[in-house]
Amino acid sequence: MKLRQIAWRALVLCLFAALFAASATAQGWPDRPVHIVVPLTAGSATDVMARTVGQRLAEQLGQAFIVDNKPGAAGTIGVGAVARARPDGYTLLVQSSSYTITPITYPSTPYNTLRDLVGVTPLAVLPQALVVSPNSGIKSVKDLIARAKARPEVLTELLAGRLDYFFCPVNICLPLINDGRLVALAMGSSRRSAVLPDLPTTVELGVPDSNYDFWVGLFVPAATPRDIVDKLHRETVTALANPAVKESLGKLGAEQNVLEPRAFDSEISKEIAANAALVKAAGIPIGSP
Repeated sequence: MKLRQIAWRALVLCLFAALFAASATAQGWPDRPVHIVVPLTAGSATDVMARTVGQRLAEQLGQAFIVDNKPGAAGTIGVGAVARARPDGYTLLVQSSSYTITPITYPSTPYNTLRDLVGVTPLAVLPQALVVSPNSGIKSVKDLIARAKARPEVLTELLAGRLDYFFCPVNICLPLINDGRLVALAMGSSRRSAVLPDLPTTVELGVPDSNYDFWVGLFVPAATPRDIVDKLHRETVTALANPAVKESLGKLGAEQNVLEPRAFDSEISKEIAANAALVKAAGIPIGSP
C-alpha cells in the first residue's frame, strides 16, 4: 500500500508539473522573433494578409513577426519547411485554400497535411466572381450552363488559348468589372460580396454545391503546445478585429471568417475529402510538384 501511495503521489506531482510547464510556455511565448512562412510570392493576397496580421501581432505581443516567402513546387516547399520546423510557436504558416488541394493532386509531398500541421484560424475569405467577356454572348449563369452542355469545351478552349468564363478573386477582377471589360454573372462563394452586394451567388441562382470560397489561413506544426496554439488564436482574432487591419484586408475584398482551432481542423479535413472526390470525378491527373 505504501508503494502504491508513493507512486500515486509521484503521478499527481508529475501532472501538476506538466500543467505548470504548459502554462509557463504560453506565458513566455513569444520571447524572440516569430517567422511566418508564406509559400507564395511577395505581393500576393496571401502574402499581404500575412504581413498585415503579422505587423499587428508584433504590436500586440512585443516581438517581431517576420514574413519569409518560400514559393515553389505548388507551395509544398514552404509548407514542408513548416511541417519540419521545431514545434515551439516560432515558425508559422500562412497559406491559401490550395492547402487542401495539394495533398490530392501531389500525393508525394514530403509531409502529411492532416498529420503534420494544425490550424490556428482562417484569416479571411476572398470571394470569387464568375466572370465572362462582354463579347462572349453569355448573359447569365443559365446561358453559361446551356453552352457548356451543348459544347463540352474545356480542353479545346485551353489548347486554343481561349476560355469562356473564369472564377476570379474579386479583388483582382473588380476594376475590370467596374470599367466594363468583364461581366460578372454571380459570386461563386458561400455569400454575397460586400463590394458587389447586388450580385447573387451561384447557389441563389439554382446551382447547388457551387461554393468556391478561396480562403487564407494560419497554421503551425502539429506538435506545437496547445496553450501556444490557443494564445496565438486569441491574439490573431484580436488582430483581425483591429480597425486598421480590417481596412487593409477590406481593400483586398477579403471578408473575415475566424474559427476555433479544432473547428478549423475539422473544416480542413472535410475540404480535403471533398476535393478528393472532385479530382476523381473530373479525372484531374495526379503528379509531383
